[in-house]
Amino acid sequence: KQGDRVIIQSPKGEVKVRVKRFHGAMPGEVYLLMGLGHTAYDDYQRGHGVNPNEIVDGGKDPLSGQLVWWNTQVRIIKA
Repeated sequence: KQGDRVIIQSPKGEVKVRVKRFHGAMPGEVYLLMGLGHTAYDDYQRGHGVNPNEIVDGGKDPLSGQLVWWNTQVRIIKA
């Protein structure tokens, strides 16, 4: 539910996040913001947020050969 801390696990790893419900989200889908989870830069940016790239298991699109990240299977566990 809203505000809960959860662990999102994929075959590649896991991240700890806080739940923010969004009524526009498709049922059965998990959304994580890209561009967060800095491990460097200044004191303000370092250590804030998580980087979804740590758990995304990018496969390849059979037609284009481009990486796809939207089909990573995840499991959500209440922390």
